[in-house]
Amino acid sequence: MTTVAVIGLGYVGLPLVVAFGKQMRTIGFDIAESKVESCQRGVDPSRELADEELEELHVVDRGVEHRALELEAWFGKHAGRAIRQWMYGELVRKRGAATKVFLERYPASLRGLSWLLAPLFELGLRKQYRLDEAGIARARATVDEVFDRLEQETASDPSRYLVGDALSIADIAAASLIGPLVAPLGSPWASLRTEPEVPAPIQALRAALSTRPGWAWVEARYRDDRRPRA
Repeated sequence: MTTVAVIGLGYVGLPLVVAFGKQMRTIGFDIAESKVESCQRGVDPSRELADEELEELHVVDRGVEHRALELEAWFGKHAGRAIRQWMYGELVRKRGAATKVFLERYPASLRGLSWLLAPLFELGLRKQYRLDEAGIARARATVDEVFDRLEQETASDPSRYLVGDALSIADIAAASLIGPLVAPLGSPWASLRTEPEVPAPIQALRAALSTRPGWAWVEARYRDDRRPRA
């Protein structure tokens, strides 16, 4: 079943939740408690919708909501930067590799300039992510922590969601942040499966992690809960 997630329940987001909800499973999120409480009462806080249009909304238990936000924050803090930092750190070891990987989905005319763009682009990566040996090593250790936490929260069951029995913002955050390493089919990073510029250490880690339940969990979220890219 296709699931749509709408972030924000304002004058744009809430009408989208209602409209999409008539066609497919739709989840709406908002960090503003006042908006959530208003929706729980069946009242659009922006007054764009009549009260009767909100009658069919299913309100998520607040405990479940808070748990989802807690896990979203944890994966956002630990998974996002660590995975990017470690992968970028390995890519910049070979001059031009990071630039070629980043430009792989761009037109051939731009890819042809990779040799010219590489020095500045990779210098920017080194500065932004502090790609020194100590930082890369810490990031690699954090990758293991991320997979351990993911498997702990899902009881090593790839079909299980992080919170409750439905897709939540925690699942979306975890899957999207781990996605560049897993490179699921249908994702923006799927080409990394066969990209020749991907360094051996990245290929080796992907092979080592590919047997873990956490890896299968990420692939399941992209396969089962995300509409494939055209």
